[in-house]
Amino acid sequence: MILGDRYQKGTNTEKANKGTDEKYENIRENFVLDNTAKVLIYKYKSYVGLEKKLVYEANTDAYPVYPSIESGEVVLEGQKGAYHLRLKSGVEGNPYDRAVDVLENFELIDILPEAIDVEKENIILNPTFIRNGGKFEIISEYNTIENGANVKRTAIKFSAAKLDLATYKAQSLDIASITTKYLGTTIENILINKAYATWDNKGVEAMSPAKNTAGNNIKPDGNEQDGTKNPYTYADVGIKVVRSSALVGQLYIRNKTDNVWQEDIPTKSDEKFDYKMVISNYDNSEERTAYEGLDIINVLPAIDDQKLNKQGARGTEFENKIDLTRLSDIKVPTGYSISYYNTTTPIKKYSGRK
Repeated sequence: MILGDRYQKGTNTEKANKGTDEKYENIRENFVLDNTAKVLIYKYKSYVGLEKKLVYEANTDAYPVYPSIESGEVVLEGQKGAYHLRLKSGVEGNPYDRAVDVLENFELIDILPEAIDVEKENIILNPTFIRNGGKFEIISEYNTIENGANVKRTAIKFSAAKLDLATYKAQSLDIASITTKYLGTTIENILINKAYATWDNKGVEAMSPAKNTAGNNIKPDGNEQDGTKNPYTYADVGIKVVRSSALVGQLYIRNKTDNVWQEDIPTKSDEKFDYKMVISNYDNSEERTAYEGLDIINVLPAIDDQKLNKQGARGTEFENKIDLTRLSDIKVPTGYSISYYNTTTPIKKYSGRK
């Protein structure tokens, strides 16, 4: 809050009363003035944002360190690293001032990427955050959206009913320091740790609000906000990791008349379309493992079909068949052969195999 004083002087009705008011006797007319002091109070907008930073090399005595992506180094399986969660604040028109608001119903959701583990004892709350009633809980299966898919991730929820920013003595407002461990169980090269924070105060604006590719505000679960609550301020930090050894399959589809392969397509009854199966060998060794006796099974959909590797329906709503007029179009790598089974039950050789 910035106070601005404005003083105004000017004649008023007292000047007109000079001739009849005894208190103005022997005072020249042009000295009869009214002194009025006015104090104008301007409420300047506060801004609060979120910061998520890897611990710097200088802090290695206190915390283990993940190398930054910019360094080019990779995180190995079992390696530990720490990062800080903090708020930053500012006031409109003064980059050196800080907000002193009380954030009502403050909430911060820190979503860990896959293959990153955290233990409760490795989450250290800042003392000032604790004095404000700050607390945390670990949510083992937090629903969110990644790359358009619904996934469950480990998340840490920090909260305080009233977070008084005035109790902090700097523009950076520490919330917690968190030490995590890389489990080595992902095929991704880059892991992004995302964090979101919000509060109820309408007069405190969120810096760097979380948005989707369409430019709309989103919640930590990846869904769009309805506009009734404040936007979430957003921050993330990434690390480059040694990915897990794995053999991964991906199925693509396209209409016969199309050139581009996609993960899903709209189609019509009796319309012809193609499948393409891509197998990727993610191996950390210098020489990739040569798989022998490899069978690749593509089970075409059928109404009421069941999963091969575990009980339960696949949820198929239509069925398709091999186009026997286009068998010559099927291409397989050198050394592989292809077989087609027309059966209503799973192939016994693979039924129940995980």
